Amino acid sequence: MLTFADCDPQDFLRLALADGTEILGSHIVQAGMHFLHVRDGSVYGTVAGPFAPQQAVERTATRSEILQDRKARLRGTPFPGRAPETREDFSYRLELLARAIASETDDARRQELRYQFDDVADTICLATAKRTWLLAAGRFALTSNMPPTLRDLWFDDVASPSLIRRPRPRDFDPNRSERAKRDPVPAEILAEPRSIPNMLSALRSRGLKAVIALAGDPAYERARIQVDLAPGRPTRFDLDASRAGGVTSWRCRWAGNDSAAARRRHRAAVRSDAYALMIETVGGRTR
Repeated sequence: MLTFADCDPQDFLRLALADGTEILGSHIVQAGMHFLHVRDGSVYGTVAGPFAPQQAVERTATRSEILQDRKARLRGTPFPGRAPETREDFSYRLELLARAIASETDDARRQELRYQFDDVADTICLATAKRTWLLAAGRFALTSNMPPTLRDLWFDDVASPSLIRRPRPRDFDPNRSERAKRDPVPAEILAEPRSIPNMLSALRSRGLKAVIALAGDPAYERARIQVDLAPGRPTRFDLDASRAGGVTSWRCRWAGNDSAAARRRHRAAVRSDAYALMIETVGGRTR
């Protein structure tokens, strides 16, 4: 005989009362007491109970079965195609789903396809920013057959790496150890003293607080390094870098606003030793 004590929370149970009334609802355990949440057509439903732990019940569905059914209903009809196994399979499957999402006109079906897209992406732990790239590339593919650039998918040629980023081929590998490997920086980039990776390292080695705020595609050819000379935006400078013809050029810009207080702090910042050190390291100019 099955009792409330034998059932897990959210199991769907049927309870027969002494007067012959049947109650069908979701099992709730609160402070050691057992209840049933009953759907009666109202917005929130009703809660019956408490019931004794030894009260006999019939389990019509387990919590896991309910969750599996809910998951299946949210995803609708599976998108045609076999389950991916290799990195090429995962890349192709996600590309197809992204294009299907972009071309779908029915909002409900589009959401179902998005759930299926995320299921595949979850299998290989694909980062959110890289999912954003794939979905944007799917929309871009509706109007162009060319491989997209970052500017095609974003409003600029640089973006926060946490928002959008091109997936690497190894990001689709089902082997976690393969996905964790870092792509080597090209030798010609490392050999250039003023390249973005070398400049970032030089700024940090001199004690300056420098981070890549915005990155291009790839980041070693186009990036914007943020340098904070002191706490607060009025002492923040952006070092804008772009590489062309094997040479990286730099431009330094103040990142503060145009208020009187900010301008005063800017004047103080450009007279500081930290600013002189930054300009000496970059060898650029302010604007």
